[in-house]
Parts: sequence; C-alpha cells; structure tokens
Amino acid sequence: MKYPEYRKSTAYKIMFSIGIADCLQTVAHFYSGIITLKNSVSGSYFEKFMGGLINSAWLAVVPQGLVLALNRLDVFRSKQLKQSSDGYIFPILLFLSWIFGGIYFVLYLTDYTGIVYNRSGFYWEYDSGNWSETLGNVEYYTTIPILLATFLIYLLVIGVILMMKKSKTTKSMPGTFEIRLLIQAVFVFIYSVLIVCCWHYFSLFLPDSPWTPVIINIAWISLGALNPSFYLAFNR
Repeated sequence: MKYPEYRKSTAYKIMFSIGIADCLQTVAHFYSGIITLKNSVSGSYFEKFMGGLINSAWLAVVPQGLVLALNRLDVFRSKQLKQSSDGYIFPILLFLSWIFGGIYFVLYLTDYTGIVYNRSGFYWEYDSGNWSETLGNVEYYTTIPILLATFLIYLLVIGVILMMKKSKTTKSMPGTFEIRLLIQAVFVFIYSVLIVCCWHYFSLFLPDSPWTPVIINIAWISLGALNPSFYLAFNR
C-alpha cells in the first residue's frame, strides 16, 4: 500500500488481516490440489493440519467481516455525528476474531474431530470423529448469526448514507475513498454469503450432480483472489 491514506485507514488494516486469513486458506487449497493430482492416500496428520488450517482460517474471516462492517458504520456515522468510536476497539475485535478461528483450529487437531479432504468430491469436510457432528452444528449456529448481523449493519450503513444525502450537507458526506472501501466490503460479503448458502443449502437450488461440490469449492478458492482483485480495481 503505497498511499499513506490507505496505511492509516482502520478499514485497510482489517482488510489486511482478512487477507492473511485468505492466504492461509490458499496454502491449504494449494495442498489439496497437489494431493488431488498425485492421488495420494488420505489419513496423514499433515492433511489433518491443513484441513484444520483451511476451515479455521475461513471461520476467522467471518467475524472479521463483521468487524469491517462495524468499521464502515462507525466511519459513516462519525461523518454525520462528528464523532468516532475508533481506537482500540477494532484491533481488539480483530484479535477476538482470530481467537474465534484459533479455538476451532486447536479442536480440529484433536482425535475427536477434524477436517479431511474428500478425494472423490474434491472438497474439504468434517471427518467421522465423535465431536465432528456437534462441532459442525456449533460452526453453523455461530457463523450464520454473525453473517446476519453483518447484513443488518450494512443496511444501517445504507440508511445513514441516505440520511446524509437528505440533509444535503456536503461537508458530512464521505469521500470517494470511503465509498470505494464500502463497495469493496459489500461485494466480498455478498460473495461469502453465497458460498455459505451453497455449502449448506445447495440441494434446494443447485442440481444433484457430483460436480456441484466441485464448483462450490472452486468458488471458495476464488474468494482468496477476490480481495486482491478489488484492491487493484478500486484503489489504483
């Protein structure tokens, strides 16, 4: 980031953190590509490590998306109210997001649950451990509310922007820099929600085909390239 304005932006610090999680997922995706091509035998501890890494990194991204939405709300609200709650709040929330993903990572390395690579379907899934079904349910019932909260916050952001436009006070309107960040954050959020919906509800709207999970996994892999693409497209 060669622009000082970007380096000072809390939103970019959050996006950088999300980018780290995306890179960790990409490493595991690269590994799954190698074992797919080699058709190697499953069950190694390194595969268990990579499976834990990819899913826990994804689970760390979900609350970070909420932190980013809260930051966008704070920025646009502060433009309207002339005050901001920024400071130590967002770094602490980022830290808690990584703790959230880290807890899952530790659990995935135990003998009671884990994430393994399905070679016939070309995707990662929970193994048959004693805790796997329970942990899968915990993952679902924690991530879905976080995504819903993120969605509601973005609705609030849109509402704040509309109120600012109605007030016709140009001084309180955010600059193009903040608008670009908002558009980028919303697009990435929508893409992430679509992936989650596909994983959990694909039987409702996608064909019953062995290629369906493959396509969903490709969409997940593409998520790692989405953020850098937006960085280049919106911030040249």
